[in-house]
Amino acid sequence: MRGLRRAGLALLVLLPAVLAGGFLWLRGSLPQTVGTIVLDGIAAPVEIARDADGIVVIRAASDADGYFALGFAHAQDRLFQMEMMRRIGAGRLAEIVGEDAVEIDRRMRVLGLYRLAEANLALLAPEVQAASVAYSAGVNAFLERRRGALPLEFYILRHRPEPWRPADSLVWGRLMAWQLSGNWRDERLRDRLARRLDPARLESLWPALPDADAAARSGGLDPRPGAGAADVALRLLPVPPGASNNWVVAGRRTAGE
Repeated sequence: MRGLRRAGLALLVLLPAVLAGGFLWLRGSLPQTVGTIVLDGIAAPVEIARDADGIVVIRAASDADGYFALGFAHAQDRLFQMEMMRRIGAGRLAEIVGEDAVEIDRRMRVLGLYRLAEANLALLAPEVQAASVAYSAGVNAFLERRRGALPLEFYILRHRPEPWRPADSLVWGRLMAWQLSGNWRDERLRDRLARRLDPARLESLWPALPDADAAARSGGLDPRPGAGAADVALRLLPVPPGASNNWVVAGRRTAGE
């Protein structure tokens, strides 16, 4: 009994110390919001400030330095979300979460969002390519100089993030475009009707939007060879959820109410 009492007393002493140590260790995953960080990759000093709500404000001498700082700040604040989103878009989620994600990966690879992102990268204007490279360098600077803990989710999954690539940023846009395209079933239905009805009858049944382009008015989604593969992928994918994005116009700026 004396030994048990001693063990219990030791546990009472050690447990708070272990918990305090774990708490301090995990605090290392939070962004550094004060002080100076010395990094390679920028031409002049950059200021990353956060207001009382945590909103980031970046002041830089050049666009390249600003995008570098933006990548660094995003990695500080949202590294796990960034990792999950790029893996979903690339069809590589099962590598870290297991076989339950294999079906999601298969669907995303059929859809080919990451292949599109890589192909689009070469077509971007030079200044946009430069911004993508600078942003990726900022993310990777955070990964390379990080001294504290990663976000807790990485340890739960026993995973360390790979370096960030410009295509990883572009696939975000592709993935968000899909998530915000909940009307693709309607578009596909109109496309099928267009193959059976003449333009006048289709217009009377389902008028095109006033500003629709010629392809939309004709009803065809994508007449190019290989478009059928995307159609198959669309049928495999679930209807994406809605989003929270919205906007309003102040009353003083509109004639109506």
